Amino acid sequence: MTETAEDKNKEISNAIAGVSNVIIASTHDAFVKMTNVEIERKSVVAIARNRPLYDVTSVISLTGDLNGTVCLSMTNETVLAMAHRMMGMEFTEVDELVASCVSEFANIIAGSSKMALSHLNMDIGLPSIIRGKECIIDFPCLAQPLCVNYECELGPFLVVFGFAS
Repeated sequence: MTETAEDKNKEISNAIAGVSNVIIASTHDAFVKMTNVEIERKSVVAIARNRPLYDVTSVISLTGDLNGTVCLSMTNETVLAMAHRMMGMEFTEVDELVASCVSEFANIIAGSSKMALSHLNMDIGLPSIIRGKECIIDFPCLAQPLCVNYECELGPFLVVFGFAS
């Protein structure tokens, strides 16, 4: 029996839904393990491709059977609180060391997701840090980015991701 385009689209949609659930679970697990802080998911919404994010954003690509981008974006205040929690030091500005905390978290989230999705044969890229709210993240063509809004005692943050085949 030959696979139709409709069957293939359904298979891709199911895979993307699975990726979404894994990223959300990996985000929760990473925050609880790394900061001993419970996070609250406020919403999951489809967003425009050019939506502004928070002050500090780490971007990681995943490629393979699905291609996508995972972003972890935080306000400066959230990043400072998280760095304090992780390193036990007070910080007054978001410097390279503090921003690297966001990359570390994004790397943990993407790495955990990759392991849980091993059946999709995905490779993980290196995290990049973007500072500033006016950046535009390019997601794969035809990907509908999703934004998960979180809050915790450290402050608000976003996990934004989009995948396509």
